[in-house]
Amino acid sequence: MRTRRDFLVAGAAAGFATAIGEAALAPLAKTDSSSPATTDSSTANPSNSDLWTSGAMGLASTSLAVRLGGYNHPAGPLRADSIAYLEYCNSIGAAGVQMSVKGDLVKFRKRAEDLNMFVEYEARLPEHPDDDTSGFEKSLEDAKALGATCTRVVSLSSRRYETFKTMDAYQDWKKRTTAVLEKIVPIAEKHKAVLAMENHKDRTADEFVVLLKQFSSEYYGALVDFGNNIALSEEPMSVVRKLAPFVKSMHVKDMAVKPCDDGFLLSEVVCGEGFLDVKGMVELCRRANPKAHLLLEMITDHVLKVPVRTDAYWVTFPDRRAAAQPLILQIVEQHTSQEMPQTGQLTHDELLAREEENNRRCLVWARQNLAVSWLA
Repeated sequence: MRTRRDFLVAGAAAGFATAIGEAALAPLAKTDSSSPATTDSSTANPSNSDLWTSGAMGLASTSLAVRLGGYNHPAGPLRADSIAYLEYCNSIGAAGVQMSVKGDLVKFRKRAEDLNMFVEYEARLPEHPDDDTSGFEKSLEDAKALGATCTRVVSLSSRRYETFKTMDAYQDWKKRTTAVLEKIVPIAEKHKAVLAMENHKDRTADEFVVLLKQFSSEYYGALVDFGNNIALSEEPMSVVRKLAPFVKSMHVKDMAVKPCDDGFLLSEVVCGEGFLDVKGMVELCRRANPKAHLLLEMITDHVLKVPVRTDAYWVTFPDRRAAAQPLILQIVEQHTSQEMPQTGQLTHDELLAREEENNRRCLVWARQNLAVSWLA
């Protein structure tokens, strides 16, 4: 007996097929939603010479969080098989990947080149300036061996307003991470390996600009995430405008917001269905750095609660509250989505299918909406 959920899933799939055409969905019949892909669809990717004008996007690893075991999901086979991971991304239309590569780097690079896919690497920064930097240096050597165009790093993997309970704790972290950068930026310069540091719900845009200017280097810049600083009560286009002059890579996303008791809910949604001016953001970054890649970050099963109505939220930037709190609440009110992503009732297999569908739809949207002629 078919349940209401069965009809909802089937209806969504039918609507999706109508929207983008059967050709874009063809690989679904050939690829298990959690298994490595075997179909070589490299012809779908543009050549390196026109990659930046085509609207083609790569996939950030977080776009595959359900498959890779993020946010408490069980890890699937792609997590341990980097080449299968690469092939899967290619099979759904991605032009590149941003990931940490396991296994034979030479084989991985060869396969990426065969598929005409770009590679961006991911590495962990040392947590303390006194930590051994040899592991980080090895990561940069691996990135070079892979032909990676840059290496994504973050200075805080959690969220500022959840991590730091006092201003002193935040200031201590800020000093420590600045001292870490004093050690690792010269290492990046030595290896001629570009570091792209993400605005990762840690610093406001203005604070990040100060840091970027302090370590002025062609091998250190910003991975501009289009939506993260909404969680720090910042208007998203102003954030991109401030960070674009330093851009080395991009996390392209669209966002939905909705009020809740303590503040608001925030979630990625399929590109074109949220309230961000994604095309305008991409253009700002492209004009600053035409070679910066587009990486989709579409986290399918994650709605974030941002408690801007609580005192604890403002502990590390109290001077901003008077202006920033009403601004962000006004933005939320103006752009409230009545339908935040609903995934709580889906089975794991249904989540895998939803994740793939969301990623496919975003990749198709980008090719249809982000292609440009002025860079050609």
